[in-house]
Amino acid sequence: MLRIKAGELVNSGTDPGIVAEALRLWATKTGIGPGLLPSLVSDVIKTRAAANGARDHRPPTAFERKTAHNLAVIQGLADQPTRKELRQ
Repeated sequence: MLRIKAGELVNSGTDPGIVAEALRLWATKTGIGPGLLPSLVSDVIKTRAAANGARDHRPPTAFERKTAHNLAVIQGLADQPTRKELRQ
């Protein structure tokens, strides 16, 4: 059952290295079942994020990507001369 749970996590897109680390953590515990593995994966992810100093490890949302793009465009336009400056 543990192998199946680990396979499900990997097949759903979880990094195999994270699952392997969670399995090592699972092996150190007593009296727990395979159903706890997803929670241990979550713990590993949080521990890694904290070690890297990251508070938020999720990818940016579509809104955040568009906002960043629009800000870059606006900043690029700020360096362009205005019509008034071109006439002088």
